[in-house]
Amino acid sequence: MWNRRMRVMSPLTAILVFGVLTVGLMTGCDREEYDPEAVAQEAQEHVDRSHQYTMRVEGSEIDVGEESAVELLVLPGPDLKINNEFPWAIEFDEIDGLVVERSKMNWNDMELQDEQATIPVSVTAKEPGQHRLEGRADFSVCNDERCDILRNEPVELILEAQ
Repeated sequence: MWNRRMRVMSPLTAILVFGVLTVGLMTGCDREEYDPEAVAQEAQEHVDRSHQYTMRVEGSEIDVGEESAVELLVLPGPDLKINNEFPWAIEFDEIDGLVVERSKMNWNDMELQDEQATIPVSVTAKEPGQHRLEGRADFSVCNDERCDILRNEPVELILEAQ
């Protein structure tokens, strides 16, 4: 049953081989350096989606201490329309100096028409100056040939409080 060509590794050799493999794996793959969410976010920030949609803010000048109505408009790209059958959603991040009445909204809170989606955002500025409200949105634009589903798309509203 034992073949002369088969050799048994000495315990010292086994420890050395195991040690070399372990060190090689540890130095070649540092888990702290790789963050999949950060990589996905960075890739998403560099993608030009103007052929799919553009965003515009209306009512970006607001008064300090008063609730203000701002509208985020999503306009479909050429030969596309707003997909009002997709469950749209948006979530805004909290920021200092600005209170957002509803930080999470879904398609029931929005006005979805073929030519644009209107997302009403009620905010109150606590202090004057420029406020950068960021968030993420899930939405879709379509035509007769395709539907583009966009998930975790970055959203940014620059508001000027006086």
